[in-house]
Amino acid sequence: MKTILRGILLFAALFAATATFAVPAVNITVKQGAGGRIVKQARSDSGGGFSLGRLPEGDYTLEFRSANSSQAKEMEFSIAIDGIKKTSQSSVSGGSLVGGVTVNVEVGPRTNVVGLILVGPNAAQRRMIYLPPIIGSHMPGKWVEKGSAEAVLPRNQGYVRIETVQKWQDHGDVGH
Repeated sequence: MKTILRGILLFAALFAATATFAVPAVNITVKQGAGGRIVKQARSDSGGGFSLGRLPEGDYTLEFRSANSSQAKEMEFSIAIDGIKKTSQSSVSGGSLVGGVTVNVEVGPRTNVVGLILVGPNAAQRRMIYLPPIIGSHMPGKWVEKGSAEAVLPRNQGYVRIETVQKWQDHGDVGH
């Protein structure tokens, strides 16, 4: 009986340690520069992912706002953004996200801006990177933890990002 009870407690502890938290819907508003006109609006999906597509090169302010709920106010969040000149990830309290959080970004030429909103007690410690789709593959891009096997494999396999090929084509450097 003690063995069964220990097994149940171990399973419960492991489940609690790996449990994923539901990400509340977050509205994202994209403005040109600080306080500029609204360029685009999007909403995160059930996994916390969002895509803003290609934005013209320039400076933007991204505003993140979650629905006002007592559940969201008690959570810790982390927002990761890729497709900007300097990839960023920042920790955000639930109360701040309900009130609205702004992030200033600079978008380079010909890049898709994507992001991920993580939730949970260790959201701030999880460093995420975006792996774009592989050229010639039907698989979409995805977010993985930095340093994971999935993150290291493309670098070691010599995969090339679509944006890199486009830059080569724009500058006549194909093959370098």
